[in-house]
Amino acid sequence: MSDMFWIFVSAAIVTNFVLVYFLGLCPVIVVNAPYLRVIAFIVAIASVVQIVELFIRKTSPGLYRELGIFLPLIASNSQVLGLTIFQTNRGYTLLEGLMFAVGGGLGITAVLAIVGSMRERLEFAPIPTVARGPALVFFIVAALSLVFMGFAGMGTV
Repeated sequence: MSDMFWIFVSAAIVTNFVLVYFLGLCPVIVVNAPYLRVIAFIVAIASVVQIVELFIRKTSPGLYRELGIFLPLIASNSQVLGLTIFQTNRGYTLLEGLMFAVGGGLGITAVLAIVGSMRERLEFAPIPTVARGPALVFFIVAALSLVFMGFAGMGTV
């Protein structure tokens, strides 16, 4: 049972998918050999989504308006694909895999909530225009990544 707890904590905090593996932040991904397969899947999914979006925009503007934000959100499914690849590469059992998935989902939710609340609080702060938008989000995520790296000494299973 102790292993299950550490798998959960590891997935949620220590090896957070957003802050450690940069899944969901595609422009920030660093390409190296262990992550090459994951990056290939992410690029493939994002490319297909972009092509489909452009095709639908040109051929059916009504459908494009109806889909709205939901079509680009398909690219976030690359996080789900990355989770399954990590899970199978680690050789987890069903119960361990379930704890890994729940912990990873909780970690992603925590990061999204923290970044969203920080962006809301900083909306009216005296920040130069050049630093607003994506630049501010990347700075926030970089700072959060450093904070979460402090948990790396807790140990992983």
